Parts: sequence; structure tokens; C-alpha cells
Amino acid sequence: NLPQVRDYKLRLIEEICRQYPLAGLELDFMRFPKFFDAKEATREQRVAIMREFIGKVRGILDGTAPAGQRLWLCVRVPAFLAAHDEMGVDLAAWVHAGVDMVNLSYFYFTAQDGDLAAIRRQVPDAAVYVEMCHTTRVGPLVGVRGGYDNFSYRRATPAQFYTRAHVAYARGLDGVS
Repeated sequence: NLPQVRDYKLRLIEEICRQYPLAGLELDFMRFPKFFDAKEATREQRVAIMREFIGKVRGILDGTAPAGQRLWLCVRVPAFLAAHDEMGVDLAAWVHAGVDMVNLSYFYFTAQDGDLAAIRRQVPDAAVYVEMCHTTRVGPLVGVRGGYDNFSYRRATPAQFYTRAHVAYARGLDGVS
């Protein structure tokens, strides 16, 4: 929620865009997404701050793109709408601000649930994908030690990947990531 943090991130994004030939950029909002204290920022404030940030990133991409080329902007967000509010996520506003693609994520897992169809309806003009990962979560995380190879995590099987893709397409998504 600090303007100086957002400015720092924008400077890093601009440096990356100027230094490297990119096709686009994915903003990953899934890495421990504690951006706001809900007691200090209303939903409207959270949404406005995040929309402004997205708009500035779009401006950087447009300002650094080679002539005649559009640099794609993708956002990686939770596949569950209930998580969006606290994070200030308003995908329709973000698409209006310049997001081209939405990557729905389960954080480190391949799963078969989520609000895929509802999110698809929110952003009919954006490409929407669902993320697949090498693991599925099959047990509780409370008190778990040992990383990805303990009994709470299992490697995703080909059948799970195919099912995930089928569910994505059935919910109106454009593909999988």
C-alpha cells in the first residue's frame, strides 16, 4: 500500500523493458499477496491503487515497445474470486487499463476447482488461462515438514493435466499455462 514501493517496482519494470527484448510481461500477484491491510484501505481504495499500478505498467510497456509492436501484459491471480477483494483485484478494470491475458493460479498446485467460468464472464475481451503445476495437494498443510515430496503433495499425473485442460475449455477459458 506504500507509494514508494509501487514506484520502486515500476522503475524495475521499466528497466527490464528497456534492457531486454520482450514479447510481454506477466505480473505475478500470487507470491504471498499481502498488499494491503484491510483495516487501513477500503475495497474501493485497494481497487483504485491496483488499477492505477496496472495502468502505469501498461504505459511502460507501450512506451518501450518497438515501433508497431504491442508488448503483452498478463496478470497471474488466484483462481478463486474470494481472494480478489483483499488483494484489490478487479479484473474488468485491469483489462480496461491494458491487461491482455489473465493467468488463473492455485499457488503451487494443479487443481480442478476454482471460479473459472465466473472469471471468464468478467473479462470476455481478455485471454484467460489456468495454470497447471507439477503437484497436487492431497493433505492438510498444518504441521507439514519436508517440502514437496511428503505425503501432502503428489506429482500431478497426465490424467490430471488432461482433466485440468478439459475443465478449462469447458469453463470457456482460452487454454492452460
